[in-house]
Amino acid sequence: MLKKNDIVGSEKPIFFEREDEHFTYDELVIMEENLNDYEHVGYEPSYIGKEQFFEKLYARRTA
Repeated sequence: MLKKNDIVGSEKPIFFEREDEHFTYDELVIMEENLNDYEHVGYEPSYIGKEQFFEKLYARRTA
């Protein structure tokens, strides 16, 4: 998980509502997907207590 200062200046969007084709790294590993078939497309926010964190989201690469 990343903190806000880790993603400041990134060109990747923050998705407040995840789309069906978006997955976290852990989800891809659990599904035994080939990680090379996916690219980092943005971030998903989450909270632990009052502190905000961000997790990278991935989507299948387009041809």
